[in-house]
Formats: sequence, C-alpha cells, structure tokens
Amino acid sequence: MIKILFEGLHEDHFNGDSYVIDPLTSSSILIRTDKHNILIDTGAFYHRQKLLDGLSEEGLRPEDIHCILNTHYHLDHTTNNFLFPNAYVGVGPNMLSHKTGEGHIYSASRKRNPYFPEEIEDLPTPGHSEPHHSYVYREDGVTYVMAGDAVSAHRFREGVLQAPDPKAFKESALKIFEIADVIIPGHNEVIRGDEVKELHEIVKNLKC
Repeated sequence: MIKILFEGLHEDHFNGDSYVIDPLTSSSILIRTDKHNILIDTGAFYHRQKLLDGLSEEGLRPEDIHCILNTHYHLDHTTNNFLFPNAYVGVGPNMLSHKTGEGHIYSASRKRNPYFPEEIEDLPTPGHSEPHHSYVYREDGVTYVMAGDAVSAHRFREGVLQAPDPKAFKESALKIFEIADVIIPGHNEVIRGDEVKELHEIVKNLKC
C-alpha cells in the first residue's frame, strides 16, 4: 500500500535581493508492505503534527516505522526524521539506526544492504544535490517513483533546468520519466498519465 501523507509545498517570494520560500515542506509518503512500514521523506518541522496525524489514521505510531528513506539532506525533507526512534534512516543504500547509532555502509560493488527494504529500488538521481536519490516502488502493475527534487513540473514547463548541475539534473529526470507511471515529486502535485509523457518530451528538448 502506498499513501501520500501530505503533498510538498514550495511557494517563491521575491523582494529586491531577498528570496523567501514560504510555505516550504517536502511531501511525505507512506509505503506499507508485509514486512515494513516505510516513509519517503518526513517534511519540515512545522508539518510534524500533520505527519503524525496521517500515520495515526493508518493505525501507526512513530515506533512502528521501520525505515525512512530521504531523497536528499535538505531540511525541508528531513527535519522530522527524529520522531521515529526505531527507524533505519538513509539517503540511498547507506543506513543509520536511530535506535543504536550504528551506521551500515555498503559500496555499490557489494551485496545489497540488508537494512535497505527489499521492496524498494534505489535510483540515484543527482543534479539538484549530491547525493540525491529517488525511490521506485511497484504495486498492482503500477511503477511509482518518489522523485524528491529531481522533478519539477512547473520549472520544466518554464523551460528551466534550475539546479547546481543542469546536465545531471536533466539526465536524472529522463531516467525517471522513462520508467514511471506515477511520479510523486518533493513539491506540488502528483504527475501521472498523459502528463508523464508530456513532461518527458519537454525535458528531452531542454537545453543544459
């Protein structure tokens, strides 16, 4: 089962030299399998109660979360990680146990990290930040990609590859569009159906 606990918010404001993003939080996604309760990103601190309420509606307490997979280390995606005392937490395949403080680090050449949930596929998607990871989950023949900040529909439609590394950002977005049926970005609405195909074509033609 996959459920968006809340969609990410990102609203830009400009006042001379000042750039403010308000409101700002990532989305937070719950994935429940036979073995694991997994969160993809936990959002900004002021959304902590919304996060806890969303879990409570699913009959879950913070102690019931086994794993938190963050797309990257920015605070609007990670601030509520501390709420989950029993979780393994990571960006990509390397995990830290909140309960014991142990880090479990696996190089790409070695076997899969056993603390990374087997139901999820790790998809490195650098460009917005380094590291940045998206996560792939398949259910009932549908491929979901939790894309963090690797995909921005409104920026793509504006013809903008707004990232520290535009070339890597474009390559990462194309990887996602090539496999996804549903894209859950870190901010704003879910992308599905014909919109996936539309944005795929737009990104193909963007100049780095």
